Amino acid sequence: MIPWNGGACKRYGFFQEEDLKSKDKLITCLPGKIPPIRPTDIVSFLREKHISEIVFSAALDESRFQNIGDYVLVNTFEELEGGKDAQMCLSVNGCPALAIGPLFLPNFLQGKNSVYSMWEEDRTCFQWLDGQAQGSVLYVSFGSIAIKSEKQLHELALGLEACGYPFLWVVRSDIAEGKSLDLPEGFKDRTKDRALIVSWTNQLKVLSHPSIGGFLTHSGWNSSLEAISMGIPMIGWPYFGDQFLNCRFVKDVWNVGLDFEGVDVDEFKLVTKDIVESTIRSIMEGSIRMKLCENVVRLKKAAHKTVMEGGTSYTNLNTFVEDMQKIAKSRV
Repeated sequence: MIPWNGGACKRYGFFQEEDLKSKDKLITCLPGKIPPIRPTDIVSFLREKHISEIVFSAALDESRFQNIGDYVLVNTFEELEGGKDAQMCLSVNGCPALAIGPLFLPNFLQGKNSVYSMWEEDRTCFQWLDGQAQGSVLYVSFGSIAIKSEKQLHELALGLEACGYPFLWVVRSDIAEGKSLDLPEGFKDRTKDRALIVSWTNQLKVLSHPSIGGFLTHSGWNSSLEAISMGIPMIGWPYFGDQFLNCRFVKDVWNVGLDFEGVDVDEFKLVTKDIVESTIRSIMEGSIRMKLCENVVRLKKAAHKTVMEGGTSYTNLNTFVEDMQKIAKSRV
């Protein structure tokens, strides 16, 4: 059940369909200093209309077991989430929450790539990236699951063509609603001097490359955290799950990215090539880009600091390990 509309939190219920399309019905009574969130920010499989819905019921059952744990470990960092306030918010059920992320970052900073891919990686893109100007390339990837209609992907392709920027686009074999994508006629020839299309690549290595200037993403949490840790501003295009909330925080709370208006309330909305082009231009050039880059570089520095000795995530993880050792010894 979700509290909504009003600080007193006296009304609990499931969102109706009309609520999900309203930006006026804000959830304002969450603990901690969490900004008001909209119904469309809620994890998509928690938007069910009745408790009997199987996915909602499963998530609810899982949440009931959280208060019997010793800790909740979260792959984020306090400086991103608002410090100890957010940590206290997650601990309201009596089970302490600790931010211990970004989990991938310590290994990355030591030159280790511990990310294992679900798909075969195309490594040729790095030679291509080496030949591009610093901060000039838009990286486009929707992760391993998100799909779009072929019509929408054609509009995206035409927007990428019109923007004039070099781009690296990950086009999975199933991205067009489970099928391979037939690109617009002549698209590859017209963009061959400034574009590279691959089926999959090492995203973390791409985002850390100096030629990358922006990231068009499905707003998955791993992708969002990786982009922030590498100092790359984002354009969010969420698909399902927590991606809507991630996208909104990237844009409106952390101010490190943009999105396409309306896709959170209408999954069938067509984002036209003109909107794609104008949004890409905003993130790759001008005053908007300058502000986004300033914010994301600040968070990048905080992310790197937090996993170092003495940082908050480093300390939190040590606290967890030490407490688990004490508990284990007490039970021997």
